[in-house]
Amino acid sequence: MKLLKRIMPTVLVIILITGALGLARSRIPKEDIAFDVRKQIERLYSDDPAERRCAALALGKIGKPAVEPLIAALKDKDSGVRKDAAEALTKITGKDFGRDQAQWRDWWERNKASFSPNNG
Repeated sequence: MKLLKRIMPTVLVIILITGALGLARSRIPKEDIAFDVRKQIERLYSDDPAERRCAALALGKIGKPAVEPLIAALKDKDSGVRKDAAEALTKITGKDFGRDQAQWRDWWERNKASFSPNNG
């Protein structure tokens, strides 16, 4: 329960931010989207597993630029981060290799040049 109380504000902020990004994506300058991608990637390296999980979920809304960092996150020491990274990859790509980093990496190397994301 303590963990839930601690992460809930962060989760709510991410949900609101990612929802807003989805609604306003066409109006956001590309530089701002690029900044958000960098910010979320940085959060994947936080000491706080809850923050890393939120970053993985947010990156699932971003698309192609998030694929490689999410593949790397499949080796995170926290199982929740690995789960959220796998789900985000599936959301972006439409593929489901679970938490198998080698399969994701092989698939990505074969497909990244021609890849067009499912979520925009």
